Amino acid sequence: MKKTLLLLLGLATLFFASCSDDDEKSVPKNVNEEELITNFVLTLTEEGGTDQVIFTATSDQGLEDGAVNVVQSAPLKANMVYFGVITLSNTDENVTEEIQDEDDEHQFFFAPTDGISVFYTDMDEDGNPVGLEITISTSQIVAPASLNVKLVHEPNKNTDSAKAGILDESVGGKTELNVDLNITDIDENIAI
Repeated sequence: MKKTLLLLLGLATLFFASCSDDDEKSVPKNVNEEELITNFVLTLTEEGGTDQVIFTATSDQGLEDGAVNVVQSAPLKANMVYFGVITLSNTDENVTEEIQDEDDEHQFFFAPTDGISVFYTDMDEDGNPVGLEITISTSQIVAPASLNVKLVHEPNKNTDSAKAGILDESVGGKTELNVDLNITDIDENIAI
């Protein structure tokens, strides 16, 4: 009887120890949860100058579906090179810093209309494009022009498409930002 009681006591101890909240601590929490991005700013600065064109988009519901009003601060000039910087935030934090910290898990993709070319100027530690910093070159663009900007979380950056900045099925991942910049204010009278 004493052995049976000790055996039951031992089994009960094992049962309760296995049900403790220590299990919750051993399962890592998802530290890469997707962020709600509510504010997008693309600041373009003319090469060799200080003139800027700033595009802003804001939505309390998030900017992943593309349905948002974008504000353009000044005319985009034809035949110009701009250096661009993207900043993202929400009401709680600067999301740009998280993307910089996890740049190997994020990539921006740009789909411009004719007359606009976009080049990556920042790379992750593996030499793959990120897109927080870009160069935009304009040629003979006319209004209306557009530039679609998408941020993809956990893309397959090893595909030829991702390396070339082309978003297709091979890239995969989840779209966290989708903004259409409808460029209606263009200064077409800039000489080459």
